[in-house]
Amino acid sequence: MNGELKPGDKLPTERELASLFNISRTSVREALRKLKIDGFIEIKQGSGSFIKLAHIRKAGDELSSSILDAEINLIYEMLDLRRVLEVECVHLASQKASSEDLARIREALQMMNQAKDDEASGLQADISFHLNIVRASHNSIYIKRNP
Repeated sequence: MNGELKPGDKLPTERELASLFNISRTSVREALRKLKIDGFIEIKQGSGSFIKLAHIRKAGDELSSSILDAEINLIYEMLDLRRVLEVECVHLASQKASSEDLARIREALQMMNQAKDDEASGLQADISFHLNIVRASHNSIYIKRNP
């Protein structure tokens, strides 16, 4: 975008781009794939990615947009996974929770209700609520991942 690279120039490696944008290599690969499909770059197996477009700014804007799209998709996929895991933890907790577990969950709910106008306290109460459900599942694998 700043004019350093011209059509025919080689782009930095996936690892360098991931480091530069502070994103995963998976996101970089997806962005490069989209740029290739859109005709902005050419990917030569074993050689790297090369600029095809004379309008470098447009390619840079497209790269930024592609990276953002890939990151947003990753966030949605992680939320999907979180939903599955949370539902399973709730299911296990409903079967295995002790009276102490239930008391901790109730306490976290009360903290959430009291912290309606205090974002920091509300966030802490929300985290406590979810972690107490995980602990109430009595599944050591879930608990180790969520201490």
